[in-house]
Amino acid sequence: MPRTGIRPNAWVSGPDPERHKRYLQWLQQRNQAQFRGEGWNLDFDDWLTIWGTNIQYRGRKKGSMTMVRCDYDQPWSKDNARIVDRIEHAQVQQSLNAKRRMKMAKTIRYQKSVRMEPRDGQKYATTYYKQTLAQRAELVKFLTDCAKEIVHYLDTDPDMMTWAQRQGQKGFPKTTGGNRTVWEIVEDIIGEARGRTRQGLPKDFAAAPIERWNKLFKDTEYEFEMVQTFGAESTTFNSIMEIGD
Repeated sequence: MPRTGIRPNAWVSGPDPERHKRYLQWLQQRNQAQFRGEGWNLDFDDWLTIWGTNIQYRGRKKGSMTMVRCDYDQPWSKDNARIVDRIEHAQVQQSLNAKRRMKMAKTIRYQKSVRMEPRDGQKYATTYYKQTLAQRAELVKFLTDCAKEIVHYLDTDPDMMTWAQRQGQKGFPKTTGGNRTVWEIVEDIIGEARGRTRQGLPKDFAAAPIERWNKLFKDTEYEFEMVQTFGAESTTFNSIMEIGD
């Protein structure tokens, strides 16, 4: 008969519940760093040593502390990690984000955004981007290329794939309860990209999947900006055939 329930003696970190809790935190931080392409050369024991007694203040609330890299251009390691309070971390992030935005060149054009009325029984309204076929094709190609890279990366690391498919991400709630996983966020936006009307033309792109995507991939090469343009581009027969392929 298979054994069920908690089995401390089988834990990689050992039977101590507190150490096991910290091991899971280290594992999540490692997976998130690797997913962002930051590089990770920080083992669990070194991670604990860097935290020291400050680990009791680890968290996201005011007054909490967090671990950051000393040099953001280098991988995480025992010589490139330190503990700071949330205020200092926020100041550093603001400076880094400003520099990254200056480098971020990917923009996707749209004609206008339309906010629909909430459906019966729903508390939220859906906003859509109206695009020309050429603009829509550019958006779909960018997202498809990004998704292929992400899936290829996850396929090379079973642990990362498991994390991406099973670990709900804070800040990405589902309307049915719980949090969306990385896999669900990627699937959601690709499903939106493949949407078609009854006439076979692309549907207007919903804003919510784009917002979730950019929040997940903030300050990475996968983030993009939706920019409104004024004046309609002509839609030719050739452009319709290209986007339908």
